[in-house]
Amino acid sequence: LMFPQSPTTLAASTCDVEGTQMGDEDTGTAAPGQAATDEVSVGTASSPECPICMQIMCEPLLMPCKHAFCRICLLQSTQLAPSGRSCPLCRSLLHVRDLATHPIDSALEKAARAVIPSDTYEARVNAAAERLAELQAEADRELPVFFMHPGSAVGEPVALHLFEPRYKILIRRAWEGRKLFVFCARTPRQGELGVVVRVDHAQFLSNGRANILGQGIKRVVLGDTWVEDGTGGLYYTRVDLTDGAFGGSGSPQALSSALELQPQPEVRRAPTCPRCCLM
Repeated sequence: LMFPQSPTTLAASTCDVEGTQMGDEDTGTAAPGQAATDEVSVGTASSPECPICMQIMCEPLLMPCKHAFCRICLLQSTQLAPSGRSCPLCRSLLHVRDLATHPIDSALEKAARAVIPSDTYEARVNAAAERLAELQAEADRELPVFFMHPGSAVGEPVALHLFEPRYKILIRRAWEGRKLFVFCARTPRQGELGVVVRVDHAQFLSNGRANILGQGIKRVVLGDTWVEDGTGGLYYTRVDLTDGAFGGSGSPQALSSALELQPQPEVRRAPTCPRCCLM
């Protein structure tokens, strides 16, 4: 991490200018040595099968590398990649702003619908939508945690250069979700104080690194806290983001008193599925 002025301030002039600008979407390029073709090499109209779930594709997304997958399969299988989303087959980086809203490939969807009954396809669409809603609900309740002394404060600007693998995952997940994470002054654990940071701008550089600008918006007390498996040490915590919960105008003395009454359990590791890398 680089902090040329203060722990939460990074001069704009020091930001690396390489890579993708804030929130931009790239068309993507093939990995070195990969032969680019004009035809879809996986998930073709003649065989619209997803190489992840091995079923007929549902809401097929065609990537710039010409590989195609179910929307929910691709979203789940690439969630833990620290250097940015990569194609599960050829490892080309996928500079896609949000897989949840990325447009479906109409030709592949037509081919998929021609293979299976319409009601079966619609049932799979509904099941995928429910799973996506579950993932988004989890993102609303559970936030990734960045920690470094001296932490941050409500109203304080936050500017960071993130390059550790776990924090590459943090910023990508935050940017594709509600653009929130928790900033703590020390190792996260249940009962610790933290500040929710809203990411206003993110510049993604090579290998998933990022310069971010944001602001502390809410003081919180960490709830259940754990290290998510497969992330290289990224902490997650459950927090209450409703108005008045552990934040707002509450006094530091009142919060400190509340902390003293709370137990300090050891950090747990959340189980993950070895196939889709999700809890």
